[in-house]
Amino acid sequence: MSVFLNAAGLPHKRHHELAPEIQRGIKSLTRVQQIEPTVVGTAKYRHAFFGDVDLMSVVRSGDLDGVARAIQDVVRKLPRDIYFSDFKCGGTKLRGRHWTRAQVLAGATGTLTLKQAIRARAITKLDVIVPVKTRHGARYVEVTNFLFIPGVSAPFGDFLAEMRRDINKYSKQGRKLKAIKRKLSALLWTDLKKDQAEIRRLFKFVKGEPGKLGTYLADCEVARILVKNKSLQKKQLKYLSRVLGETVTMRRLKGVETRLNKEINSLINAASKKSGGD
Repeated sequence: MSVFLNAAGLPHKRHHELAPEIQRGIKSLTRVQQIEPTVVGTAKYRHAFFGDVDLMSVVRSGDLDGVARAIQDVVRKLPRDIYFSDFKCGGTKLRGRHWTRAQVLAGATGTLTLKQAIRARAITKLDVIVPVKTRHGARYVEVTNFLFIPGVSAPFGDFLAEMRRDINKYSKQGRKLKAIKRKLSALLWTDLKKDQAEIRRLFKFVKGEPGKLGTYLADCEVARILVKNKSLQKKQLKYLSRVLGETVTMRRLKGVETRLNKEINSLINAASKKSGGD
């Protein structure tokens, strides 16, 4: 995924252009064997709205026990205002094992140790929630660090095939912006000359009103993730209430999500009809 650079003239952000809170969140997740993370996905592009931040980090250390200890160190030293959400390690690529903060620090979940799990041919990732200052108050954003250990971790597979599956899935679910983002990712991956105009067309949705509304949908999902931290969940709902201009509660959240998705689809349909696109 780190190949997404300046396709179709889409410049990506420098590290210092990220929000200070996001920079701090990235720093807190990169103590593992001096890894160098790369921001991937929508968050890396200038002028684009983003709902979350994904990092891809290659861990080249051969000391896997040391990597396991370093992950524990990352979790142990997370700043107080950065919320541990989930750690996935071990199992298989399709059925990964989820760990709580306590299990990571203990180095075991049931009979499976962290040192054993880190050696599994599976996907390893750490999710945290980072507070970002806005004029509407604190917005809680999910930051995910994918840790890839060459020769150990499960390969991420055929990227284009995965994108096609996602496009089909989100299209059937009526989630047009999600489908567009996956299509855009696929086109950026191959970066063919014949696709440059289409890349620019699709990017307009990401940086326009549909993309903006899409961030609110992502914020709704973070409110659900914060179910075990009612204090932060309340703050996220307060942020959503202010930015949307209505009272948003957990009871009303599903209705808000449905309405936002309908608005996004309507905007995309109207723009596509006008431009003659899909």
